[in-house]
Amino acid sequence: MPKKNWMAYKEKLKPNLKRLDPFTNMEQTENVLESLLGKVSDYGHTSLELAKLKTLDTTASVVSSLAFYTIVLAILLVFMITLNIGLGLWVGELLGKFYLGFFIVTLFYGIAGLILYYFLETPIKKRIHNIVIHKALHS
Repeated sequence: MPKKNWMAYKEKLKPNLKRLDPFTNMEQTENVLESLLGKVSDYGHTSLELAKLKTLDTTASVVSSLAFYTIVLAILLVFMITLNIGLGLWVGELLGKFYLGFFIVTLFYGIAGLILYYFLETPIKKRIHNIVIHKALHS
Protein backbone atom coordinates (compact mmCIF):
# COMPACT_ATOMS: atom_id res chain seq x y z
CA MET A 1 0.00 0.00 0.00
CA PRO A 2 1.50 3.36 -0.97
CA LYS A 3 2.24 5.86 1.78
CA LYS A 4 -0.19 8.39 0.39
CA ASN A 5 -3.14 6.00 0.57
CA TRP A 6 -2.20 4.94 4.10
CA MET A 7 -2.20 8.54 5.33
CA ALA A 8 -5.59 9.20 3.73
CA TYR A 9 -7.00 6.03 5.27
CA LYS A 10 -5.55 6.98 8.67
CA GLU A 11 -7.22 10.41 8.45
CA LYS A 12 -10.57 8.75 7.70
CA LEU A 13 -10.23 6.46 10.74
CA LYS A 14 -9.06 9.19 13.12
CA PRO A 15 -12.50 9.80 14.67
CA ASN A 16 -12.93 6.04 15.23
CA LEU A 17 -9.43 5.66 16.63
CA LYS A 18 -10.07 8.49 19.06
CA ARG A 19 -13.16 6.69 20.29
CA LEU A 20 -11.20 3.47 20.78
CA ASP A 21 -8.28 5.14 22.52
CA PRO A 22 -8.30 3.76 26.11
CA PHE A 23 -6.73 6.86 27.64
CA THR A 24 -9.26 9.33 26.29
CA ASN A 25 -12.19 7.04 27.13
CA MET A 26 -11.04 6.18 30.64
CA GLU A 27 -12.66 9.27 32.12
CA GLN A 28 -15.88 8.58 30.25
CA THR A 29 -15.82 4.92 31.38
CA GLU A 30 -15.29 5.99 34.98
CA ASN A 31 -18.28 8.34 34.78
CA VAL A 32 -20.49 5.56 33.36
CA LEU A 33 -19.30 3.09 36.01
CA GLU A 34 -19.88 5.61 38.81
CA SER A 35 -23.37 6.32 37.49
CA LEU A 36 -24.12 2.60 37.21
CA LEU A 37 -22.75 1.92 40.70
CA GLY A 38 -24.89 4.75 42.09
CA LYS A 39 -28.00 3.31 40.45
CA VAL A 40 -27.25 -0.19 41.78
CA SER A 41 -26.71 1.25 45.25
CA ASP A 42 -30.01 3.16 45.08
CA TYR A 43 -31.79 0.00 43.91
CA GLY A 44 -30.31 -1.97 46.80
CA HIS A 45 -31.37 0.64 49.36
CA THR A 46 -34.87 0.83 47.86
CA SER A 47 -35.23 -2.98 47.85
CA LEU A 48 -34.08 -3.15 51.47
CA GLU A 49 -36.51 -0.41 52.50
CA LEU A 50 -39.35 -2.20 50.67
CA ALA A 51 -38.52 -5.48 52.45
CA LYS A 52 -38.53 -3.67 55.82
CA LEU A 53 -41.91 -2.10 55.09
CA LYS A 54 -43.43 -5.41 53.95
CA THR A 55 -42.14 -7.11 57.11
CA LEU A 56 -43.51 -4.32 59.27
CA ASP A 57 -46.90 -4.53 57.56
CA THR A 58 -47.08 -8.31 57.97
CA THR A 59 -46.00 -8.12 61.62
CA ALA A 60 -48.53 -5.40 62.37
CA SER A 61 -51.29 -7.40 60.71
CA VAL A 62 -50.49 -10.59 62.64
CA VAL A 63 -50.11 -8.77 65.98
CA SER A 64 -53.37 -6.84 65.50
CA SER A 65 -55.22 -10.07 64.66
CA LEU A 66 -53.76 -11.80 67.73
CA ALA A 67 -54.71 -8.84 69.91
CA PHE A 68 -58.28 -8.90 68.59
CA TYR A 69 -58.63 -12.65 69.16
CA THR A 70 -57.15 -12.28 72.65
CA ILE A 71 -59.78 -9.67 73.56
CA VAL A 72 -62.58 -11.85 72.17
CA LEU A 73 -61.20 -14.85 74.05
CA ALA A 74 -61.07 -12.87 77.31
CA ILE A 75 -64.71 -11.81 76.91
CA LEU A 76 -65.77 -15.38 76.14
CA LEU A 77 -63.79 -16.60 79.13
CA VAL A 78 -65.60 -14.23 81.50
CA PHE A 79 -68.91 -15.32 79.96
CA MET A 80 -68.07 -19.02 80.37
CA ILE A 81 -66.91 -18.60 83.98
CA THR A 82 -70.10 -16.77 84.91
CA LEU A 83 -72.23 -19.33 83.08
CA ASN A 84 -70.44 -22.24 84.78
CA ILE A 85 -70.83 -20.71 88.25
CA GLY A 86 -74.54 -20.30 87.60
CA LEU A 87 -74.80 -23.82 86.20
CA GLY A 88 -72.92 -25.26 89.18
CA LEU A 89 -75.21 -23.43 91.62
CA TRP A 90 -78.31 -24.57 89.75
CA VAL A 91 -77.24 -28.26 89.60
CA GLY A 92 -76.19 -28.05 93.26
CA GLU A 93 -79.61 -26.69 94.20
CA LEU A 94 -81.30 -29.56 92.33
CA LEU A 95 -79.12 -32.12 94.15
CA GLY A 96 -79.49 -30.42 97.53
CA LYS A 97 -75.77 -29.69 98.03
CA PHE A 98 -74.04 -26.87 96.18
CA TYR A 99 -70.61 -28.50 96.05
CA LEU A 100 -72.05 -31.49 94.12
CA GLY A 101 -73.19 -29.13 91.35
CA PHE A 102 -69.67 -27.74 91.01
CA PHE A 103 -68.16 -31.24 90.99
CA ILE A 104 -70.52 -32.36 88.22
CA VAL A 105 -69.76 -29.28 86.08
CA THR A 106 -66.01 -29.78 86.67
CA LEU A 107 -66.28 -33.47 85.76
CA PHE A 108 -68.07 -32.54 82.51
CA TYR A 109 -65.27 -30.13 81.53
CA GLY A 110 -62.61 -32.64 82.53
CA ILE A 111 -64.09 -35.26 80.21
CA ALA A 112 -64.50 -32.68 77.42
CA GLY A 113 -60.85 -31.63 77.87
CA LEU A 114 -59.60 -35.21 77.66
CA ILE A 115 -61.63 -35.81 74.49
CA LEU A 116 -60.18 -32.64 72.94
CA TYR A 117 -56.65 -33.58 73.94
CA TYR A 118 -56.68 -37.16 72.68
CA PHE A 119 -58.84 -36.86 69.58
CA LEU A 120 -58.72 -33.26 68.36
CA GLU A 121 -55.25 -31.98 69.31
CA THR A 122 -53.68 -32.36 65.85
CA PRO A 123 -56.59 -30.88 63.83
CA ILE A 124 -56.89 -27.89 66.16
CA LYS A 125 -53.13 -27.20 66.16
CA LYS A 126 -52.99 -27.58 62.37
CA ARG A 127 -55.90 -25.17 61.89
CA ILE A 128 -54.35 -22.50 64.14
CA HIS A 129 -50.98 -23.00 62.42
CA ASN A 130 -52.57 -22.52 58.99
CA ILE A 131 -54.46 -19.40 60.11
CA VAL A 132 -51.27 -17.74 61.37
CA ILE A 133 -49.34 -18.62 58.19
CA HIS A 134 -52.20 -17.46 55.94
CA LYS A 135 -52.43 -14.19 57.83
CA ALA A 136 -48.66 -13.65 57.61
CA LEU A 137 -48.43 -14.41 53.89
CA HIS A 138 -51.60 -12.70 52.65
CA SER A 139 -51.44 -9.44 54.52
